[in-house]
Amino acid sequence: MKRRKRKRFLVSSFLVVSLVAVSLLILGVIYVAVLVRELPSPEQFETHQVSQSTKIYDRTGQTLLYEIHGEEKRTIVPFGDIPDKLKQATIAAGMPIFTPGRPSTGAAF
Repeated sequence: MKRRKRKRFLVSSFLVVSLVAVSLLILGVIYVAVLVRELPSPEQFETHQVSQSTKIYDRTGQTLLYEIHGEEKRTIVPFGDIPDKLKQATIAAGMPIFTPGRPSTGAAF
């Protein structure tokens, strides 16, 4: 009799745990599906236009006279023109959990 109760308890416990696991799996799949649906398509990255400020130069094209911008003042800089130290500092500041033993605050130079 005791053996039967124990077996019934184990079977019911297994069913409850299985039901919870399947429910969590289904909720996880639904959550990921909603997130994926909201992601932009890769084609949108190719056609995305970044708003930049308007620069007005003198007639020689060397001296900047005015820079007109709305809410954002942006200038696109080619990746090769960015100093390596700045690239490394950006990565270090963005991912402090990947540098064990280093503080997550302060300069990254």
